[in-house]
Amino acid sequence: MAQAASCGPVDVLGCSLGAVTAAALAAAHPRLVRRLVLVAGFVTSSDPRIRLGFDLWARLPATTPDLYNRFCLLSAYSARHLGSLGVDRVAELLAAPIGPGTSRQIDLDTRIDIRHLLPRITAQTLVVGCSRDHLVPVENHRRLHEALPGSRYHESDSGHVVVEEQPAELTRLVRAFLLA
Repeated sequence: MAQAASCGPVDVLGCSLGAVTAAALAAAHPRLVRRLVLVAGFVTSSDPRIRLGFDLWARLPATTPDLYNRFCLLSAYSARHLGSLGVDRVAELLAAPIGPGTSRQIDLDTRIDIRHLLPRITAQTLVVGCSRDHLVPVENHRRLHEALPGSRYHESDSGHVVVEEQPAELTRLVRAFLLA
């Protein structure tokens, strides 16, 4: 039986629920994570604005997929980016099917509370906030940064899906952080 080679600590990036997951990983296994990038993340879903949005997000697929997709577009993208997509692309996105794991993701989103884990994170951390985020308002990104002493913070002029709205800026920022 072959032994797995040890490659040492790795760099981890997570966005939205992925940021929560990446933070939990870094807290549970600090020796495995060298650098951590948390994009559009949050510490807890107990914030009333987040709960209201997640509750609506959870109910819409059962009522009308069209309304669900409209809510997702309005929540995920900034007005500027959504306006730049054009009528045909917006129509494409509105017609997209709802993913099979969506209800499980929303359920998990509504139960997030990683406040107790954050003090255990030792990795160098970059938190990226999104100033025009309607799904997880930027105040939540800032709270994540404030809960991680020594973390760096950058705020992008973007909606929640910064990887689509500002891909060049995000790539440059992450690359600079990971290669520093």
